[in-house]
Amino acid sequence: AYAKLGDNVMARSVLNSMLGANNDGDEKMLCHEGIPMTTPTVVTYNTLADACKVAGELGEALEVLQLMKHHASKTGENSVVPDAMTYTILIGTCARKSKQQQQSRDIRSGGERDPDMAFSLLDRMIYDGIKPNGVTYCALI
Repeated sequence: AYAKLGDNVMARSVLNSMLGANNDGDEKMLCHEGIPMTTPTVVTYNTLADACKVAGELGEALEVLQLMKHHASKTGENSVVPDAMTYTILIGTCARKSKQQQQSRDIRSGGERDPDMAFSLLDRMIYDGIKPNGVTYCALI
């Protein structure tokens, strides 16, 4: 639900809870009550990245990529390794304005898009051995 709404903060709170975090220690780490500790998969992380895409939060989406890589290297689980969908979501996020920018009436404050970043992500995807697909190329268009 949070991903569809573009509420990447609350979507992240669900992931935090899945990973076993709680609201006691770090004030910056928001957790969602009632979510049991569960092992996230690539689908979980991709859903969070998509929430960032809907919100237009490229920085947060790139952080999801780093979280995935960290989780995979820490646990040795291949089920959380970024895939074509991960990079396609990130590439698509490059063309989005953040919700904060969308609410602004000043045209100069929003809408700066960075196709170079999208192509850089494509290069990183290929470097990581992930084959782009038709959807990836559509995101670049």
